Amino acid sequence: MKVEQADVMGFCMGVRRAVETTEETVSTVRHRRVYTYGPLIHNPSVTERLEAQGVAVLDPEKPLPPEAGVVVLRAHGVAPSVRQNLTACGWQIVDATCPRVLGSQKIAEAASQRGEMVIVVGDRNHGEVRAIAGCAASVAVVQDQSDLERLTPAPVCTVIAQTTIKKEEYEQIVAQLERRFPNCEFKTHKTICPATRERQEALLALLAKCDAVVVIGGKNSANTVRLADTARRAGKPVRQIESAGDLSPEIGNYETVGVTAGASTPQNIIDDVIRALEKMKNRKSPENA
Repeated sequence: MKVEQADVMGFCMGVRRAVETTEETVSTVRHRRVYTYGPLIHNPSVTERLEAQGVAVLDPEKPLPPEAGVVVLRAHGVAPSVRQNLTACGWQIVDATCPRVLGSQKIAEAASQRGEMVIVVGDRNHGEVRAIAGCAASVAVVQDQSDLERLTPAPVCTVIAQTTIKKEEYEQIVAQLERRFPNCEFKTHKTICPATRERQEALLALLAKCDAVVVIGGKNSANTVRLADTARRAGKPVRQIESAGDLSPEIGNYETVGVTAGASTPQNIIDDVIRALEKMKNRKSPENA
């Protein structure tokens, strides 16, 4: 079996910055416990490694611990109200929000100050989307067609894309907004992170060279799921895994296997998967893999 790797995969700038910021905080803070506001990134191996270093996770859905500590804001960011509450409760904030997400938050804040409605295109349950939505007084999240059907837009709307959605998804929603509400003005912002586009483009190039694809990343990682969906739509068998231990033997039946990874996947996990694949022996081509 031959293993082909995508030219671009693994940690993006924002994720790498968040992890490095957290590890640096752990090494310098001595008398207060370090937390992250929610899981730092959507990758269980990184979360486990940080926990081993003493980093705890604050659950946004639960009350804050009675004793305030140091809290690292993850790359997804948080709404201004969350920052204010943490500060009021005595927490020391270390901001590891991705600069691109901060840019989206600033766009939302400015639009709200102008009296415009903010429409965020993305997954309503994603931390980044919640953080951006929390920056506006009048806001709607559009995730799919059903949201469009329920939407009552303002005369002027600012439209912001979740940084990890596909360009085609965003453009499709924008086109539908303009078609359904011709009397409204939609100020669109291309806030999709280039890292998302680069990984999608690298995957498309990879698909031409392989018979099956292994996508490495957290099961709840939005960009990892979209990579897997892209490969499936191209008609390739896909195995979405979090680590080498998730590989099943039948993947060794394929002549050429492509490997890509989401933006929250560390290089050591990618290396482990590639080594495991290279150790697999060829067998007959699968019939129902």
